[in-house]
Amino acid sequence: EECPNLIKRSFHLFAVDCSSAPRVYARKLDDRGFVHHPTKAPGQKPITVGHQYSMLVYLPEQSDAHWIIPLSNIRVKSEDSGTTVGVKQFVEAATKRCFKGQFAVLVADSAYSHTKCTKEANKENDLVIVSRIRNNRKFHSSLIKEEHQVKRRGRPKIYGESWALNDPKKPDESIITEHITASGKPYKMKVERWYDRLDRGAIKGSDNNTKE
Repeated sequence: EECPNLIKRSFHLFAVDCSSAPRVYARKLDDRGFVHHPTKAPGQKPITVGHQYSMLVYLPEQSDAHWIIPLSNIRVKSEDSGTTVGVKQFVEAATKRCFKGQFAVLVADSAYSHTKCTKEANKENDLVIVSRIRNNRKFHSSLIKEEHQVKRRGRPKIYGESWALNDPKKPDESIITEHITASGKPYKMKVERWYDRLDRGAIKGSDNNTKE
């Protein structure tokens, strides 16, 4: 209820991420586990012992607002996934009375592009996840009807040509926009789009596919 009303933007914008709380010496603390923790020591793995917390925040619309509104902060249990917990936080918040029925977008890093996360958000019609994807992630083009091979046995073929973002095919749409930074420096941004690409599921085979 403390989130400001929309002025020009047609959607509510949320962000989520996990952060670790090192508790190396708290041997009697419940449910400690190995969590990610950056380190500058060369050759040392970026992990520590402690807890992990998932925080969901609301990003205000005003361009001059250098602040966020924290909505939910949950400790991630050792048997749970931080990304799954984060998406559930988003779904729960975006379907509450003050946001219900309105378009809501969640921005997150590449960890939240997993099929589990996108399927959780797809249960609601007004929720979308915008996440970065690893450049070696493979996608498949959709087969047109003429390309489907009729077989007497087995499941019909649904995957077309495979390609990755580090070696992409010609985009379906390409847009170049010009912007100016806060310091007055102009720059150009190129946006390339591919439509109706299939992401092959890795947990339950083809039943876990999502369309990007």
